[in-house]
Amino acid sequence: MIKSKKNLKNKMSSIRLLLVLILFVLIMAGHLFSGENRLNESFQCPDGCVQKKMSWGKNGYSYACLKGDTKHGRWIAIEGGKILIEGKYYNGLKEGKWYWYHNDGSIYRLVVYEKGVEIKNEVFKGNKQE
Repeated sequence: MIKSKKNLKNKMSSIRLLLVLILFVLIMAGHLFSGENRLNESFQCPDGCVQKKMSWGKNGYSYACLKGDTKHGRWIAIEGGKILIEGKYYNGLKEGKWYWYHNDGSIYRLVVYEKGVEIKNEVFKGNKQE
């Protein structure tokens, strides 16, 4: 009886250790795949531009490509480690597709710009267009 209690205690300790290790791996995986880390791997500015990190919103920040003081290239807004808005500028004007995301990463809104003028605006509910 004493041996079986000792074996049970050892098994329980092993299970606890395994659960702690699994939790650690999940936390690290969340960090590795967060918006900022994905961004660092893929954020590139056009030739002649520099990347700049700026505060955005209440608790977030944005990354922009700047040519002098003018936004030119990719622009991203991040809050809580998640990309919330992304698009591109061309000589200071919004250009092409701009995406707004829910916290779960699904698209909330898509706006298309031509030379800074909005030409299309779609809002999605879940993953469906409204």
